[in-house]
Amino acid sequence: MKRSLLFIGIILFVINCFADDAIHDLESKLKEVTGKEKIDILINLSNQYKKISSKKSIYYGKEAIELSRKIYEPQQEAFALYNLATIYKEFGNYEKSLEYLHASLEIDDERLENIITESLLEYAKMYSSAGYNEKAEEYYKKYTTKKDTLILDLQKRIQDEKKNKNINISRKNRKIYDLEKNEKIKKDEIDELEKNKAIQELKIKHAKYETEKKRREIILLERDKAINELEITKQKNIKRLFFIVSILVLMLAFMLYNRYRSNLRSHKRLEKAHSKIIQMNKKLNEIARIDPLTKLSNRRDIIEKIEHEKKRFERNKKPFVLVMCDIDDFKSVNDRYGHDCGDYVLVLVSATMKKMIRKQDTVGRWGGEEFLFLLPETDLDGGKLISEKVRKRIENMKFDFNNVIIPVTLTFGVSVFNELINIDLCIKKADQALYVGKESGKNCVILENINDNI
Repeated sequence: MKRSLLFIGIILFVINCFADDAIHDLESKLKEVTGKEKIDILINLSNQYKKISSKKSIYYGKEAIELSRKIYEPQQEAFALYNLATIYKEFGNYEKSLEYLHASLEIDDERLENIITESLLEYAKMYSSAGYNEKAEEYYKKYTTKKDTLILDLQKRIQDEKKNKNINISRKNRKIYDLEKNEKIKKDEIDELEKNKAIQELKIKHAKYETEKKRREIILLERDKAINELEITKQKNIKRLFFIVSILVLMLAFMLYNRYRSNLRSHKRLEKAHSKIIQMNKKLNEIARIDPLTKLSNRRDIIEKIEHEKKRFERNKKPFVLVMCDIDDFKSVNDRYGHDCGDYVLVLVSATMKKMIRKQDTVGRWGGEEFLFLLPETDLDGGKLISEKVRKRIENMKFDFNNVIIPVTLTFGVSVFNELINIDLCIKKADQALYVGKESGKNCVILENINDNI
């Protein structure tokens, strides 16, 4: 006995778990849908909560009615009213149940005949349960009358459908007969056309035979005539051939002479074209290595020059310095004064830096507002000295753009190349020193941390 009770308890627990999962899924889906689908989910939730929470069940039932009225869906409103009436009945509130049943009956819609009929029966049962036998009898009579009307309508609809079906069958048979008749007429017409076509083909073949016969006779006559003419022209052609060969020899000699002169002229033109190509290649190489805005070396060119300087360092062990430079607050210049002003600042700064460095030095545009200096045969102190010189010069310059003075300053990061590091690391150390300068207030020159090399 105890085992049976335990087994029943387990089954009820599993059923409740599945019911909770179903309710959770419906409530999650409720947030994603609208319209009719949302009304159906609200009614479903109302029924799911019947055995769990009367408040939740009634709440979702009322929400379904309110949404049906809001989007004007009378059929779903009637379903929702009828559903809430049955819920109130199960909870023993017959007064409310009758109120919602009465509301569902007031919706006049042909599509709701079945639910109205069932509502009348529910009305009768509720009045009977409440002890109002006269009312119960009145609604039971309405139910039977409505049901009989529905049955008669159904029988009439079946008869009409049967009648329409017979009419459609008769029409189809008539169409089949007409199609067969038309097919026979078309077949007779095709046979007649094929007969006429065969007669015409015979006539054409006879005409072709006669034409071919006459053509062959003409060919024989023309062949005899051609043989005679060939004999006559044979002698003439021998004389002409000798004359033509003589002319051809003279023409060939003339063409060879002209070809010789043409080859001389072509050779000279090729030499000129080759010279032009060499000059154009030089210009293209310059374009590929020069930044179009600042006219400084681009990233590719400056890296190649650094690689070349590294090879010199491996031979003579003379140090060289890399300086990473950045225009302070350049983004605010673009944002405040526009990109034309930004380009003006880049061009003027680039021209000034190029004038102030030595002949053996190189400055290139590294990217955006960043520049990279290559200072051959220079130590860390020398790099700092040149950087300070450029920094002060830019700081004291007046950048006048459209009668507006633009304040411009630079921050520098200086690193020296040695045998313990590679080029990428040297550039990185200069960039790190630049970052320290930016964090320290900008408009300054910061040397690399030498301890990093140890």
